Amino acid sequence: MAGKQQKFVIFCQARSGSTLLRLSLHAHPQLVCHGEVLSREWINGLVPLSDPLQDRSAKESVEALLPIRASDPVDFLKRNVWNFDSEAVGFKLVLEDFFKSEHKARYQDYFISESIVPVILYRRDQLANYASRVRMVKYKIKHTPTEEAEQSESSHQKIELSLATLERFAAEQRDYLVQLRDLFKNPLLMTYEGLRDDYPMLLARLGVAQQVFTEKLVKTSPGDLSQVIHDYDRLRHSGNFEINLS
Repeated sequence: MAGKQQKFVIFCQARSGSTLLRLSLHAHPQLVCHGEVLSREWINGLVPLSDPLQDRSAKESVEALLPIRASDPVDFLKRNVWNFDSEAVGFKLVLEDFFKSEHKARYQDYFISESIVPVILYRRDQLANYASRVRMVKYKIKHTPTEEAEQSESSHQKIELSLATLERFAAEQRDYLVQLRDLFKNPLLMTYEGLRDDYPMLLARLGVAQQVFTEKLVKTSPGDLSQVIHDYDRLRHSGNFEINLS
């Protein structure tokens, strides 16, 4: 590998297109992109050193790393996450898994000291984001590789959302995102709504060759939220649920 390896972390909202972005990056010949290796309760999407092209290691191997990560998370990153012969290596980190971690301060100092490229991926429309989370839990909607699988798992029944809960959710997410933006120097801001357009900027920031965005997952979010959210019009006009960090 020529030159210094570029490290990056994708700080992301859940249901913001982060899995699609991760898979697209990992398909790039100059990149390794892990999944949620610092999740609070599990290690998800860790690429094994034995085969960098494999998407994740065996469940038993991952579970064996949990006590290692708990005792020294920075050493875990050094030994199991960055240790790849690739131009750039990174992973995705859901906002809650960063801000609610007991190791938050240590992660923060370590990421800054390592000069990682901070990528902040979020969804401008927080009503859509919250609805997507509720539908995912209620109907067990997962990322699916085929349209047939999506149709079998999705539900077209309307969900009921609490305005008060929605407002708290949007305020918390906005606070997380603003803190992240202010924490790192010159973070790369990406949005769910502009993911494909933002992708070339990310590759350029990582110093790797441009490559076509790889779309491997079908879109699981409904095109018309009024068809899946009860009392949608009232909710939409009850407050400002838009976030724009730029």
